[in-house]
Amino acid sequence: MRKKSLISYAQTQLPFRGSTARTLATPWKSERNILVSLGVFGAALIVMYGTMIGISVSSVAARESAVQDSRSLTAAVAELEQEYLAKTRAITPEYARSLGYVTAKDRVFVTRETYAMNAQ
Repeated sequence: MRKKSLISYAQTQLPFRGSTARTLATPWKSERNILVSLGVFGAALIVMYGTMIGISVSSVAARESAVQDSRSLTAAVAELEQEYLAKTRAITPEYARSLGYVTAKDRVFVTRETYAMNAQ
């Protein structure tokens, strides 16, 4: 047998109907709306925080990938420069003559007058 409990006047003013009491059983709807709004705002903050963390992690991963790509490109450029220097050392005046090139007798240098006001 259940023991009968005493109910105060304030408890009788709450909008409980039967045994289906709700969590936000407050007689002031504005307070309930504020509480729900704060809950939604807090959930939105948590979602945005998680999104920002995900974006920052992906940015770090992308930066590391870019650094690795930069290193491999630098190595490839160094190899191409070595090949270029090796081939330019092989080009000599004798090699050019063997290909049919001749030395120029009269050298003409092209010049152009400047139209700038302060040119000398």
